Amino acid sequence: MDHEKSKSIFFIIASVCICVLTAAVVFLIYRMMNTMNEVSASIEEINTLVSNAEITLKNAEGTLKSIEDVDFETLNQAIRNFAKVVEPLARMFGS
Repeated sequence: MDHEKSKSIFFIIASVCICVLTAAVVFLIYRMMNTMNEVSASIEEINTLVSNAEITLKNAEGTLKSIEDVDFETLNQAIRNFAKVVEPLARMFGS
């Protein structure tokens, strides 16, 4: 009878240990899933930031191309010509 009693106690202890280990594994899996969801959300935010940065760079490239296309010598000459026309009018109105 002692042998049967110790066998029963062993099975009870083993069952409790298995339940505790199973609960611990389930808890760890749950936490790991939450962490993976947070990482996934962070990756989506990073993708959005990278996409926005790419758009900004493309816009900046277009702006720089537009600035490169400006003929500054002709622009300066036009400003000088405008100043020559406006200067007599300015003197006439007392400025």
